[in-house]
Amino acid sequence: SAEDEIHELITFAKQNGATKAAILSTQDTWALKQSDEFRDAAIKENITITSNQAYSNTPKGRQDAIQKLLLIDESHARKKLVEQWSRTKVDSIARSREDLDYVYYVGKLNDAKQIRPLLDFYFADQIPMLASSTLNDSAPEKSTNPSDIERILFTEAPALTPNNKMLVELDKNQNSNILRRLQALGADSYLLANKYQLFILLPSTKVSANTGIITIDDNGIFHKRPEIMTYRKGNLVYANIEQFFENEESTEK
Repeated sequence: SAEDEIHELITFAKQNGATKAAILSTQDTWALKQSDEFRDAAIKENITITSNQAYSNTPKGRQDAIQKLLLIDESHARKKLVEQWSRTKVDSIARSREDLDYVYYVGKLNDAKQIRPLLDFYFADQIPMLASSTLNDSAPEKSTNPSDIERILFTEAPALTPNNKMLVELDKNQNSNILRRLQALGADSYLLANKYQLFILLPSTKVSANTGIITIDDNGIFHKRPEIMTYRKGNLVYANIEQFFENEESTEK
């Protein structure tokens, strides 16, 4: 479940007043499930969902979904109506909607690098993409244009962050981040099995572990608080909120 990661992303975005989101996902079963999880979390967190699109992973499928998500298709429709009414050719540029703070994206990194340039093309280059750790399934390919995967925020286990030494035996060079993440989960499961009694005696206990800061709720369910990362110039780095969301107070000034 991506529930903890989604909660962390929503909280991160809300710090600077980002409360309007759109959902964009591939049509894979797991992706549709995660988009439903985000929608449910958004309702609880009073986040407005402006659009919810699942696209077929083809050039036309991606373009159609982005146009619907940004209301570009409505802009084209208005242009056609004006041309029909005026019987003249109208020169205009379709621009992105302005009531959107971010796009919650569900897909892999190779999928996302096809989406980010499309958002930029339709003048939505200032709208960040947010995603869970499922986005970061492997390191970027050498052929990837660094700008195609920037302005994307995603959650990640601390064990997979740069220069982390929590799992020293973990092969940093292996291509699959999924296997590395599973090893981190396994290590934390063993850790919690030994510290469970501590959590029962002191429910406010927090443990900094391989998958994040771990706490326990009133129902005895463990939750993790992961790191929030991004790619800059092709390298995995810690995200800085000021680089993605304009502070409302500074805007008013």
